[in-house]
Amino acid sequence: MNSIFIYSLSMILVGWLDRAVGVFTFHYKFIGILAPVAQASSVLLVMWYMCYWLYKRNIFLKL
Repeated sequence: MNSIFIYSLSMILVGWLDRAVGVFTFHYKFIGILAPVAQASSVLLVMWYMCYWLYKRNIFLKL
């Protein structure tokens, strides 16, 4: 459900979403070498939550 929406959103907001999550997580600098993995996982979690939010409200975007 809404997978095309999330794919399109990630292509449009590729840098902005990563920076926005990074502001709240301090880019996971305290983790060290695994910081990029934690950052990417956080961005994925945010995108998943957007899909979940749309699904719970029965909002389905179709092409």
